[in-house]
Amino acid sequence: MSGGIRIKPGANVTAKGMIENTHLRNNQFGLRVEDNSSVLAKNTTAAGNTAAAFIAVSNVTTVNLTLDQCVAANNGTGIKADNPNATVRFGRCTLTGNGIGIATSGGGHTNKFTGTVNNADSGTATDSTAVQ
Repeated sequence: MSGGIRIKPGANVTAKGMIENTHLRNNQFGLRVEDNSSVLAKNTTAAGNTAAAFIAVSNVTTVNLTLDQCVAANNGTGIKADNPNATVRFGRCTLTGNGIGIATSGGGHTNKFTGTVNNADSGTATDSTAVQ
């Protein structure tokens, strides 16, 4: 699978990380985070990717992706969470020109920080959290 950054730890391994000030352009996906991972992306742009700009995929175990001050522009999907143990939390982000702005499948969760997201595309978060 061709992509920008893919985080997929092996069995019985946990990945924790932070990606900052990064551009993920013209790939199949921008940032893909899978099982046993917890990742923060800050001030990161994903543009021109054919599938999702930012995606969390849970095949078996929990995966968390947090986006702060990110841009998803001109991708197939801006933000996506696949399956019940996948959560994407996002705030102060801009979504524009994507086929779908925010999407879930298989019971995934998307949680936005209320009033902090500029989504010019279709789709809404499954949950929201008030900004403190």
